[in-house]
Amino acid sequence: MYLEVSPKAARRYLRDIRDPGKQFYAKDGSSLKNMFDLYDFTCACNDDTLRHHVDGSRNDLAVWLRDVVLDEELAQRIEPCILREPMQYRILRRINFLVEASSRDLKDKKKAIVILEDAITPEEHFITRDGRTLRNLWELSDFLKTADEGTFAHHVNDQRNDIAEWVSTVHMDERLSESIRDSRDPVEMRLLIDLRVRLLEKMAEIEKEKRQAHYLLNVINAIRRG
Repeated sequence: MYLEVSPKAARRYLRDIRDPGKQFYAKDGSSLKNMFDLYDFTCACNDDTLRHHVDGSRNDLAVWLRDVVLDEELAQRIEPCILREPMQYRILRRINFLVEASSRDLKDKKKAIVILEDAITPEEHFITRDGRTLRNLWELSDFLKTADEGTFAHHVNDQRNDIAEWVSTVHMDERLSESIRDSRDPVEMRLLIDLRVRLLEKMAEIEKEKRQAHYLLNVINAIRRG
């Protein structure tokens, strides 16, 4: 069994690696951008190519999963593999698990924690026209407080709303995304974001307290069992 992951984390692991410098370049010329490409590669590459990257003393595929894709669990599972079939099986199982997890409907309190998580990979960051890097909703609020009119209009106009799209696709907060999608005023948008963040913080704190209480109860029960 795999450890439980949030929908946001699952989508992070399944994402395309857009930076060409971080994609996996195989000996046969294949370029891998994501886990799906990795699975296809293990099915299609010849034995010499596979042995070049996986030879018992090293596993280039596991290194790429750990350092670039950031999926430590799958990296650990395929690291000892030297045969094609076990590696394919473990990659495919992981993909199926992550696809299912990425669409999981979390309860509101757990969802609050997920929404407030930072966007930790460069592909998830929001890069503003004036060069700022935003990772979470607090930084988004600060940006709206200080952004000049031209920068805001570049991201939010009659043709698109980059901010609402980022909130939806990266932070997975459809409720907030919908509430700010039609807004063309940075002051109004910041107010809506701040109200939502305060509500999410309260919900997340309740969930964290519940987790701590559950952990303490498990410790107490373990002590009682001797």
